[in-house]
Amino acid sequence: MRVWLELENGDAQELTELGAGEFFGELALLDEEPRTANVEAVKNCEVWKMGREEFLNLLRGNAHMAVKLLQVVGRRLRHADELIRRLSSR
Repeated sequence: MRVWLELENGDAQELTELGAGEFFGELALLDEEPRTANVEAVKNCEVWKMGREEFLNLLRGNAHMAVKLLQVVGRRLRHADELIRRLSSR
């Protein structure tokens, strides 16, 4: 899966690629705000969809999973910060 942003000038800025077992859309499930990026399959894949309440219940009932989610979100935030630094220095 390719994760990308549409820029104001219409260009696309690729953020990352996701592989097997990875997830996306967690921010929208956590804060109920619109998605922040686009995701598209670059090869055949299987995608599972989960609603907000199911997601929150899963996290409430599984502290280990909640910690893993926070670790991934933290890594993604650091990656986004680095991308911002690179783009702003152009």
